[in-house]
Amino acid sequence: MGDRMANVTRAVHHLSEEEILKRIKRTVGFGRVQKWLAILIATIDPCPAGEIARHTGLAEQTVHNLISAYNRLGPLALEGPGKGNRGRAYLSMQEGGEVPQSFL
Repeated sequence: MGDRMANVTRAVHHLSEEEILKRIKRTVGFGRVQKWLAILIATIDPCPAGEIARHTGLAEQTVHNLISAYNRLGPLALEGPGKGNRGRAYLSMQEGGEVPQSFL
């Protein structure tokens, strides 16, 4: 029991359990739901990051990074572009326009 408490991953109470559950229900995308579930567990039943990872299907390092960002930034930590979605693109799809004919 003492060892389990030494490595507990705990989320700051930026949102109540009910508010987190509401966000889970309206969240689109499995990956985003997984992250909110990790926040929920770290809020209502803090435990080691490895245990949270097993319950959510996330990597242990992802849980560490996620909870750390959530503790610093609150819910904004989960409102980024997410996985993919041209997050590193220089131009949006509209700005990029059509593919130049020379490439075709």
